[in-house]
Amino acid sequence: MAHDLDIMEATVTYCCPNTGRAAEATIDLATDDAHQYQPHFCLACRKIHLINCVTGRLLGEKSLVPASDVH
Repeated sequence: MAHDLDIMEATVTYCCPNTGRAAEATIDLATDDAHQYQPHFCLACRKIHLINCVTGRLLGEKSLVPASDVH
């Protein structure tokens, strides 16, 4: 029997591409598919961003700085 407690989550900090402000998102780490993204409502710009479930990066992000290192 599968339990919901088996799902791992992580909080990532990213730079909102619309405002340049730091924002946080909680993502589900239950997958290792590097091509899967989760929608996240950004409080900085009030829009939806897609966050990669494996890397924590935004869809289309070109920065070489890891998403969790943005302050």
